[in-house]
Amino acid sequence: MRQARAVTALFLATSWVFAACDTSEPRDTSEPGEHRVSTGFPGNWHTVTEIGVMDGPPESEVFGPIRHAVVMESGGLTVLDVQSSRISGFDAEGRHTFSFGRSGSGPGEFTDPTGLLRIADDTLAVVSRAKRLIQYFVPDSVGTFVEAERSALLPLWPNGSCVMEGRIFVLGYLEESSVHEVDRDGSVRRSFSGSELGEWAEEGAPESVAWAWRDEAVAGRLVCSEDSQTIIHIPNRTGWVRAYTLGGDLAWHAPIRDFTRVLILPAAGGGVKYNFDPDLKFSHDVTGAAEVEQGVLGISVEKHLPRGQEPSNEGLLVLLDIETGIEVGREVYGGILLDGSSHRTAVTHDLPFPKVTVLAPPTLR
Repeated sequence: MRQARAVTALFLATSWVFAACDTSEPRDTSEPGEHRVSTGFPGNWHTVTEIGVMDGPPESEVFGPIRHAVVMESGGLTVLDVQSSRISGFDAEGRHTFSFGRSGSGPGEFTDPTGLLRIADDTLAVVSRAKRLIQYFVPDSVGTFVEAERSALLPLWPNGSCVMEGRIFVLGYLEESSVHEVDRDGSVRRSFSGSELGEWAEEGAPESVAWAWRDEAVAGRLVCSEDSQTIIHIPNRTGWVRAYTLGGDLAWHAPIRDFTRVLILPAAGGGVKYNFDPDLKFSHDVTGAAEVEQGVLGISVEKHLPRGQEPSNEGLLVLLDIETGIEVGREVYGGILLDGSSHRTAVTHDLPFPKVTVLAPPTLR
């Protein structure tokens, strides 16, 4: 494939610039230009409910930093609190309906929970990267959830994951591909041929740097879009977004405009070290992503600064056309996207305490 065009000098301000080397010809959608349109999110959306309090008993809405939540078809919300390994459910009005889970390796317990999936409103799944597991839970007779079936052992270390119409997709390196569809037992049904990594570091980069960028290329988030029937991969640090068809082909590849990457440099002993650009003195990280309204992908980006030099940072919201990857809007925005649909979007804020805000479009009250 032709190399993705760099959009700005900032995007090129890295030590080693990598390019995707695929046999397919995805659309490069780096230039917004005349394609920029106005979207309703988040300005025209209203708050349905807020979940989270500063202090209270253990069973209350006191959370650690929230990075995983799913919007239910019923309009409710289910939140994974990684700090306590607890899952809590709330109805459409924000009333607490159930909680379950704790740290451990026994039934109903979690070790390093790194993902929460809604298979259906009556089936939840928890993904553990450390254990390479997917655990499934269904409601019991009193309304909470119990482990439903044997956990699924994955043949890879899962990063992002998402569900479309009951089908499970996982992000992780396996046999030169990064995106895979897995069965409920954890076996890989198929790997997406379009997600082959190829050589991500520029020619001549030290092997340690090339492998570090390769690892970055299989990290990040997956978003399943039922509207466009695509699986979208948003890495944390690479500065690009890729969409795949359900057939596994690469649909489009889009650089994130003005994305400043961390510098990965060779270190003594064959390892690598991470530095900031000497002129810019910051880098960008993706912190969240979701389909925020029909046909629009939202990406939460934050500016990462050296320790001791971290003033409050509102963050950035980048909006892409989910069919093409063309940027349709961006603005300063302090929330981090967790999950969304055409009728509800969940956003988390860490300050002054962790909470989740559920937003809805003006057509829904």
